[in-house]
Amino acid sequence: MLHRLLPIVFLLLGALVLTPGSSAGQRVVGQWTLQPADPAPELRFGRSVAVAGDVVVVGAPGDTTNGPKAGAVYVFERMSDQWVQTKLVPPDGAPDARFGWKVAIEDGRIAVAAPWAPNPVAGRSGTVYLYEKTGGAWRHELLRVSDPAVEGQIGRGLAMAGGRIVAGAPYDRTVHGDGAGSLVVFEQTADGWSSETLVPAQGSPEAWFGLTVTATADRIAAGAYHTRQASGPEAGAASVFERTAEGTWQERPLAPIVGPARKDHFGRAVALQGARVFVGAEEDDNANGTNAGGVFALRLDRPEASPELIIPPDGAPRSYLGFALATTDRYLAASEDTEVRLFALSDEEATDGAKLSTLMGAALPGGVLALAGDGQRLAVGMPFADGAHPNAGVVMVADVVP
Repeated sequence: MLHRLLPIVFLLLGALVLTPGSSAGQRVVGQWTLQPADPAPELRFGRSVAVAGDVVVVGAPGDTTNGPKAGAVYVFERMSDQWVQTKLVPPDGAPDARFGWKVAIEDGRIAVAAPWAPNPVAGRSGTVYLYEKTGGAWRHELLRVSDPAVEGQIGRGLAMAGGRIVAGAPYDRTVHGDGAGSLVVFEQTADGWSSETLVPAQGSPEAWFGLTVTATADRIAAGAYHTRQASGPEAGAASVFERTAEGTWQERPLAPIVGPARKDHFGRAVALQGARVFVGAEEDDNANGTNAGGVFALRLDRPEASPELIIPPDGAPRSYLGFALATTDRYLAASEDTEVRLFALSDEEATDGAKLSTLMGAALPGGVLALAGDGQRLAVGMPFADGAHPNAGVVMVADVVP
Protein backbone atom coordinates (compact mmCIF):
# COMPACT_ATOMS: atom_id res chain seq x y z
CA MET A 1 0.00 0.00 0.00
CA LEU A 2 1.22 3.48 -0.84
CA HIS A 3 1.01 6.14 1.86
CA ARG A 4 1.01 9.90 1.53
CA LEU A 5 4.00 11.39 3.28
CA LEU A 6 3.34 13.69 6.25
CA PRO A 7 4.46 16.34 6.73
CA ILE A 8 5.94 17.73 3.52
CA VAL A 9 7.75 21.05 3.65
CA PHE A 10 8.83 22.92 0.50
CA LEU A 11 11.50 25.59 0.43
CA LEU A 12 12.89 27.44 -2.56
CA LEU A 13 16.60 27.93 -1.99
CA GLY A 14 18.87 30.30 -3.83
CA ALA A 15 21.94 28.47 -5.02
CA LEU A 16 25.07 29.33 -3.10
CA VAL A 17 27.62 29.29 -5.91
CA LEU A 18 31.24 29.67 -4.90
CA THR A 19 34.18 30.44 -7.14
CA PRO A 20 35.69 27.28 -8.65
CA GLY A 21 39.22 26.42 -7.60
CA SER A 22 41.89 27.48 -10.04
CA SER A 23 44.38 24.66 -9.42
CA ALA A 24 44.57 21.24 -11.06
CA GLY A 25 43.04 22.41 -14.30
CA GLN A 26 39.83 23.98 -12.98
CA ARG A 27 38.43 20.63 -11.89
CA VAL A 28 35.63 22.11 -9.80
CA VAL A 29 33.28 23.97 -12.16
CA GLY A 30 30.40 24.53 -9.76
CA GLN A 31 29.78 24.15 -6.04
CA TRP A 32 26.92 24.64 -3.60
CA THR A 33 26.27 24.39 0.11
CA LEU A 34 23.06 22.61 1.06
CA GLN A 35 21.48 23.09 4.47
CA PRO A 36 18.02 22.29 5.85
CA ALA A 37 15.32 24.92 6.22
CA ASP A 38 14.95 23.93 9.87
CA PRO A 39 18.47 23.38 11.27
CA ALA A 40 18.59 22.10 14.82
CA PRO A 41 21.17 20.82 17.32
CA GLU A 42 22.21 17.19 16.68
CA LEU A 43 20.22 17.01 13.44
CA ARG A 44 23.14 15.18 11.79
CA PHE A 45 22.14 16.46 8.34
CA GLY A 46 24.49 14.72 5.91
CA ARG A 47 24.87 11.42 7.76
CA SER A 48 23.99 9.90 4.39
CA VAL A 49 23.84 11.32 0.87
CA ALA A 50 22.75 10.12 -2.56
CA VAL A 51 22.82 11.91 -5.88
CA ALA A 52 21.28 11.30 -9.31
CA GLY A 53 21.65 14.14 -11.78
CA ASP A 54 19.91 17.21 -10.42
CA VAL A 55 18.54 15.45 -7.33
CA VAL A 56 20.46 15.22 -4.06
CA VAL A 57 19.01 13.23 -1.15
CA VAL A 58 20.28 13.88 2.38
CA GLY A 59 19.59 11.88 5.51
CA ALA A 60 19.19 13.62 8.89
CA PRO A 61 18.72 10.82 11.45
CA GLY A 62 18.71 13.25 14.37
CA ASP A 63 15.47 14.99 13.34
CA THR A 64 12.91 15.13 16.17
CA THR A 65 9.65 15.59 14.26
CA ASN A 66 8.52 12.09 15.28
CA GLY A 67 10.46 12.12 18.56
CA PRO A 68 14.12 12.09 19.59
CA LYS A 69 16.34 10.63 16.83
CA ALA A 70 13.31 9.66 14.75
CA GLY A 71 14.96 11.04 11.65
CA ALA A 72 14.06 12.79 8.40
CA VAL A 73 15.21 12.99 4.78
CA TYR A 74 15.63 16.12 2.66
CA VAL A 75 15.28 15.98 -1.13
CA PHE A 76 16.95 18.80 -3.09
CA GLU A 77 15.91 19.19 -6.72
CA ARG A 78 17.92 21.53 -8.92
CA MET A 79 15.70 23.77 -11.02
CA SER A 80 17.31 26.50 -13.11
CA ASP A 81 19.54 28.37 -10.64
CA GLN A 82 17.73 27.24 -7.49
CA TRP A 83 17.38 24.15 -5.32
CA VAL A 84 13.87 23.12 -4.30
CA GLN A 85 13.95 21.42 -0.92
CA THR A 86 11.40 18.89 0.35
CA LYS A 87 11.47 17.36 3.81
CA LEU A 88 10.23 13.77 4.13
CA VAL A 89 9.04 12.37 7.44
CA PRO A 90 7.11 9.08 7.51
CA PRO A 91 3.75 9.06 9.31
CA ASP A 92 4.72 5.84 11.10
CA GLY A 93 8.03 7.25 12.35
CA ALA A 94 9.14 6.45 15.88
CA PRO A 95 11.71 7.80 18.37
CA ASP A 96 15.20 6.37 17.95
CA ALA A 97 14.37 4.85 14.51
CA ARG A 98 17.05 7.04 12.85
CA PHE A 99 15.12 7.28 9.59
CA GLY A 100 17.59 8.56 6.98
CA TRP A 101 20.64 6.80 8.37
CA LYS A 102 21.18 5.60 4.80
CA VAL A 103 19.61 6.78 1.55
CA ALA A 104 19.82 5.69 -2.09
CA ILE A 105 18.28 6.89 -5.35
CA GLU A 106 17.66 5.50 -8.83
CA ASP A 107 15.28 6.47 -11.64
CA GLY A 108 13.36 8.94 -9.50
CA ARG A 109 12.78 6.46 -6.68
CA ILE A 110 14.34 6.92 -3.25
CA ALA A 111 15.13 4.20 -0.72
CA VAL A 112 15.48 5.20 2.92
CA ALA A 113 16.57 3.03 5.82
CA ALA A 114 15.59 3.36 9.46
CA PRO A 115 17.90 0.71 10.95
CA TRP A 116 16.74 1.14 14.54
CA ALA A 117 13.02 1.14 13.72
CA PRO A 118 10.88 -1.54 15.34
CA ASN A 119 10.10 -4.41 12.99
CA PRO A 120 7.04 -6.70 13.07
CA VAL A 121 9.23 -9.79 13.33
CA ALA A 122 10.33 -10.54 16.90
CA GLY A 123 13.99 -9.86 17.54
CA ARG A 124 14.41 -7.86 14.35
CA SER A 125 15.12 -4.18 13.85
CA GLY A 126 15.34 -2.10 10.71
CA THR A 127 12.85 -0.87 8.12
CA VAL A 128 13.39 0.09 4.49
CA TYR A 129 11.05 2.55 2.78
CA LEU A 130 10.65 3.13 -0.95
CA TYR A 131 9.46 6.56 -2.14
CA GLU A 132 8.02 7.56 -5.49
CA LYS A 133 6.64 10.89 -6.59
CA THR A 134 3.00 10.64 -7.65
CA GLY A 135 0.89 13.66 -8.53
CA GLY A 136 3.60 16.00 -7.24
CA ALA A 137 3.70 14.32 -3.80
CA TRP A 138 6.11 11.76 -2.43
CA ARG A 139 4.42 8.51 -1.39
CA HIS A 140 6.02 5.51 0.25
CA GLU A 141 5.66 1.82 0.85
CA LEU A 142 7.45 -0.49 3.28
CA LEU A 143 9.61 -3.30 1.95
CA ARG A 144 9.13 -6.59 3.74
CA VAL A 145 11.96 -9.07 4.22
CA SER A 146 10.88 -12.54 3.13
CA ASP A 147 13.31 -14.46 5.35
CA PRO A 148 12.08 -14.27 8.97
CA ALA A 149 15.50 -15.29 10.27
CA VAL A 150 17.23 -12.10 9.11
CA GLU A 151 17.74 -9.59 11.89
CA GLY A 152 20.22 -7.00 13.03
CA GLN A 153 19.53 -3.41 11.96
CA ILE A 154 18.44 -3.99 8.39
CA GLY A 155 19.44 -1.02 6.27
CA ARG A 156 22.69 0.01 7.97
CA GLY A 157 24.10 -0.38 4.46
CA LEU A 158 21.90 0.56 1.48
CA ALA A 159 22.16 0.72 -2.32
CA MET A 160 19.90 0.84 -5.40
CA ALA A 161 20.77 -0.27 -8.93
CA GLY A 162 19.14 -2.18 -11.77
CA GLY A 163 15.74 -1.81 -10.14
CA ARG A 164 16.98 -3.66 -7.05
CA ILE A 165 17.40 -2.44 -3.50
CA VAL A 166 20.18 -3.95 -1.40
CA ALA A 167 20.05 -3.57 2.38
CA GLY A 168 22.85 -4.66 4.66
CA ALA A 169 21.97 -6.40 7.92
CA PRO A 170 25.40 -6.23 9.62
CA TYR A 171 24.31 -7.61 12.98
CA ASP A 172 22.50 -10.61 11.54
CA ARG A 173 23.38 -14.00 13.05
CA THR A 174 24.54 -16.37 10.29
CA VAL A 175 26.54 -19.58 10.00
CA HIS A 176 29.58 -17.46 10.83
CA GLY A 177 28.24 -16.44 14.24
CA ASP A 178 26.55 -13.54 16.03
CA GLY A 179 26.87 -10.25 14.19
CA ALA A 180 28.49 -11.85 11.15
CA GLY A 181 26.09 -10.00 8.85
CA SER A 182 24.24 -10.55 5.60
CA LEU A 183 22.64 -8.75 2.65
CA VAL A 184 18.96 -8.55 1.77
CA VAL A 185 18.33 -8.10 -1.97
CA PHE A 186 14.86 -6.78 -2.84
CA GLU A 187 13.48 -7.54 -6.31
CA GLN A 188 10.23 -6.16 -7.72
CA THR A 189 7.92 -8.75 -9.25
CA ALA A 190 4.42 -8.74 -10.68
CA ASP A 191 3.15 -9.57 -7.19
CA GLY A 192 5.15 -6.90 -5.38
CA TRP A 193 8.58 -6.97 -3.78
CA SER A 194 10.35 -10.19 -2.82
CA SER A 195 13.71 -10.61 -1.14
CA GLU A 196 16.57 -13.05 -0.88
CA THR A 197 19.42 -13.20 1.60
CA LEU A 198 23.10 -13.33 0.66
CA VAL A 199 25.66 -14.60 3.16
CA PRO A 200 29.37 -14.40 2.27
CA ALA A 201 31.48 -17.55 2.17
CA GLN A 202 33.98 -15.94 4.52
CA GLY A 203 33.00 -14.45 7.84
CA SER A 204 33.50 -14.32 11.57
CA PRO A 205 31.47 -13.37 14.63
CA GLU A 206 31.04 -9.59 14.82
CA ALA A 207 32.32 -9.13 11.26
CA TRP A 208 29.42 -6.75 10.43
CA PHE A 209 29.16 -7.72 6.78
CA GLY A 210 26.79 -5.33 5.01
CA LEU A 211 27.65 -2.23 7.01
CA THR A 212 28.78 -0.77 3.69
CA VAL A 213 27.08 -1.63 0.39
CA THR A 214 27.16 -0.40 -3.19
CA ALA A 215 25.69 -1.79 -6.40
CA THR A 216 25.46 -1.57 -10.18
CA ALA A 217 22.94 -3.25 -12.44
CA ASP A 218 24.68 -6.64 -12.26
CA ARG A 219 27.04 -6.37 -9.27
CA ILE A 220 26.83 -5.86 -5.53
CA ALA A 221 29.85 -5.01 -3.39
CA ALA A 222 29.77 -5.12 0.40
CA GLY A 223 32.31 -4.78 3.17
CA ALA A 224 32.84 -6.29 6.60
CA TYR A 225 35.66 -4.26 8.06
CA HIS A 226 35.46 -5.97 11.46
CA THR A 227 36.19 -9.47 10.09
CA ARG A 228 38.84 -11.46 11.90
CA GLN A 229 41.47 -12.90 9.58
CA ALA A 230 44.48 -15.13 10.21
CA SER A 231 46.46 -11.88 10.42
CA GLY A 232 44.41 -10.74 13.41
CA PRO A 233 41.21 -9.01 14.52
CA GLU A 234 39.53 -6.31 12.43
CA ALA A 235 41.64 -7.07 9.37
CA GLY A 236 38.45 -6.84 7.35
CA ALA A 237 36.87 -8.43 4.31
CA ALA A 238 34.83 -7.50 1.26
CA SER A 239 33.03 -9.40 -1.50
CA VAL A 240 31.51 -8.75 -4.90
CA PHE A 241 28.40 -10.66 -5.92
CA GLU A 242 27.83 -10.90 -9.68
CA ARG A 243 24.51 -11.73 -11.32
CA THR A 244 24.74 -14.84 -13.49
CA ALA A 245 22.78 -15.57 -16.66
CA GLU A 246 20.62 -17.93 -14.60
CA GLY A 247 19.64 -15.12 -12.23
CA THR A 248 21.70 -16.26 -9.25
CA TRP A 249 24.43 -14.36 -7.39
CA GLN A 250 28.01 -15.61 -7.59
CA GLU A 251 30.44 -14.36 -4.94
CA ARG A 252 34.00 -13.17 -5.49
CA PRO A 253 35.78 -12.71 -2.13
CA LEU A 254 38.36 -9.90 -2.23
CA ALA A 255 40.23 -10.25 1.06
CA PRO A 256 42.27 -13.30 -0.07
CA ILE A 257 43.63 -11.21 -2.95
CA VAL A 258 44.68 -8.28 -0.75
CA GLY A 259 45.57 -10.12 2.46
CA PRO A 260 44.68 -7.33 4.91
CA ALA A 261 46.72 -7.00 8.08
CA ARG A 262 45.50 -6.77 11.66
CA LYS A 263 43.16 -3.78 12.15
CA ASP A 264 43.49 -2.57 8.55
CA HIS A 265 39.68 -2.23 8.42
CA PHE A 266 39.65 -3.45 4.83
CA GLY A 267 36.03 -3.12 3.67
CA ARG A 268 35.21 0.07 5.61
CA ALA A 269 33.90 1.48 2.33
CA VAL A 270 33.27 0.09 -1.15
CA ALA A 271 32.68 1.60 -4.59
CA LEU A 272 32.19 0.17 -8.07
CA GLN A 273 33.00 1.62 -11.46
CA GLY A 274 32.99 -0.49 -14.58
CA ALA A 275 35.13 -3.57 -14.06
CA ARG A 276 36.86 -2.13 -11.00
CA VAL A 277 35.97 -2.33 -7.35
CA PHE A 278 37.48 0.06 -4.81
CA VAL A 279 37.76 -0.97 -1.16
CA GLY A 280 38.67 1.42 1.63
CA ALA A 281 41.05 0.33 4.39
CA GLU A 282 41.00 3.36 6.69
CA GLU A 283 43.64 2.11 9.14
CA ASP A 284 46.07 0.63 6.64
CA ASP A 285 49.73 1.29 7.47
CA ASN A 286 51.66 2.22 4.34
CA ALA A 287 54.23 4.66 2.98
CA ASN A 288 52.23 7.54 4.44
CA GLY A 289 52.54 6.20 7.99
CA THR A 290 50.55 4.45 10.71
CA ASN A 291 46.79 4.49 10.13
CA ALA A 292 47.28 6.67 7.07
CA GLY A 293 44.67 4.59 5.30
CA GLY A 294 44.40 3.59 1.68
CA VAL A 295 42.09 2.40 -1.05
CA PHE A 296 42.61 -0.90 -2.84
CA ALA A 297 41.55 -1.12 -6.49
CA LEU A 298 40.87 -4.58 -7.89
CA ARG A 299 40.08 -5.59 -11.47
CA LEU A 300 37.05 -7.83 -11.82
CA ASP A 301 37.78 -8.47 -15.50
CA ARG A 302 41.38 -9.49 -14.75
CA PRO A 303 41.41 -11.59 -11.58
CA GLU A 304 45.09 -12.37 -12.08
CA ALA A 305 46.05 -8.68 -11.80
CA SER A 306 47.60 -7.49 -8.55
CA PRO A 307 45.53 -5.00 -6.52
CA GLU A 308 46.54 -1.35 -6.70
CA LEU A 309 47.00 0.55 -3.44
CA ILE A 310 45.79 4.12 -3.93
CA ILE A 311 47.31 6.69 -1.58
CA PRO A 312 48.05 10.41 -2.05
CA PRO A 313 51.69 11.44 -2.49
CA ASP A 314 51.37 13.91 0.40
CA GLY A 315 49.46 11.72 2.86
CA ALA A 316 50.19 11.61 6.57
CA PRO A 317 49.88 9.23 9.55
CA ARG A 318 46.43 8.90 11.12
CA SER A 319 44.67 10.39 8.09
CA TYR A 320 42.24 7.43 7.85
CA LEU A 321 41.89 7.65 4.08
CA GLY A 322 39.06 5.47 2.78
CA PHE A 323 36.40 5.76 5.48
CA ALA A 324 33.96 6.77 2.72
CA LEU A 325 34.22 6.32 -1.05
CA ALA A 326 32.35 7.39 -4.17
CA THR A 327 33.01 7.65 -7.90
CA THR A 328 32.10 10.16 -10.59
CA ASP A 329 32.66 9.58 -14.30
CA ARG A 330 36.33 10.58 -14.00
CA TYR A 331 37.27 10.46 -10.34
CA LEU A 332 37.48 8.34 -7.25
CA ALA A 333 36.61 10.38 -4.16
CA ALA A 334 37.94 9.16 -0.82
CA SER A 335 37.42 10.77 2.58
CA GLU A 336 40.42 11.66 4.71
CA ASP A 337 39.03 12.83 8.07
CA THR A 338 38.03 16.45 7.35
CA GLU A 339 39.14 16.27 3.71
CA VAL A 340 38.19 14.57 0.44
CA ARG A 341 40.82 13.38 -1.99
CA LEU A 342 40.09 13.23 -5.72
CA PHE A 343 42.02 10.61 -7.69
CA ALA A 344 41.83 10.88 -11.47
CA LEU A 345 40.83 7.55 -13.00
CA SER A 346 42.41 6.24 -16.18
CA ASP A 347 41.87 2.82 -17.70
CA GLU A 348 44.73 1.42 -15.67
CA GLU A 349 45.22 3.43 -12.50
CA ALA A 350 44.13 6.22 -10.17
CA THR A 351 46.47 9.17 -9.77
CA ASP A 352 46.94 12.57 -8.15
CA GLY A 353 44.85 12.73 -4.94
CA ALA A 354 44.12 16.46 -5.06
CA LYS A 355 42.38 17.93 -2.03
CA LEU A 356 38.81 18.98 -2.63
CA SER A 357 39.19 21.94 -0.25
CA THR A 358 42.05 23.27 -2.38
CA LEU A 359 40.03 22.89 -5.56
CA MET A 360 37.08 24.71 -3.98
CA GLY A 361 39.18 27.37 -2.30
CA ALA A 362 37.73 26.75 1.17
CA ALA A 363 38.18 24.26 4.00
CA LEU A 364 35.47 21.67 4.52
CA PRO A 365 33.49 22.57 7.67
CA GLY A 366 33.46 19.17 9.33
CA GLY A 367 34.48 15.52 9.29
CA VAL A 368 33.40 13.68 6.14
CA LEU A 369 31.16 10.68 6.83
CA ALA A 370 29.30 10.26 3.54
CA LEU A 371 30.10 10.55 -0.17
CA ALA A 372 28.00 10.00 -3.28
CA GLY A 373 28.70 10.58 -6.95
CA ASP A 374 26.85 10.55 -10.26
CA GLY A 375 28.13 11.76 -13.61
CA GLN A 376 30.30 14.77 -12.76
CA ARG A 377 28.48 15.60 -9.52
CA LEU A 378 29.83 14.77 -6.06
CA ALA A 379 27.96 15.16 -2.75
CA VAL A 380 29.87 15.35 0.54
CA GLY A 381 28.05 14.80 3.84
CA MET A 382 29.46 16.33 7.04
CA PRO A 383 26.87 15.63 9.77
CA PHE A 384 29.00 16.94 12.63
CA ALA A 385 29.55 20.39 11.15
CA ASP A 386 28.17 22.91 13.61
CA GLY A 387 26.85 25.83 11.58
CA ALA A 388 24.13 27.62 13.55
CA HIS A 389 23.78 24.65 15.95
CA PRO A 390 26.08 21.93 17.29
CA ASN A 391 26.20 18.94 14.93
CA ALA A 392 23.48 20.39 12.72
CA GLY A 393 25.36 19.19 9.64
CA VAL A 394 25.98 20.42 6.13
CA VAL A 395 26.34 18.98 2.62
CA MET A 396 28.66 20.32 -0.06
CA VAL A 397 27.93 19.59 -3.71
CA ALA A 398 30.63 19.97 -6.34
CA ASP A 399 30.69 19.47 -10.10
CA VAL A 400 34.06 18.08 -11.09
CA VAL A 401 35.61 17.58 -14.53
CA PRO A 402 39.19 16.95 -15.69
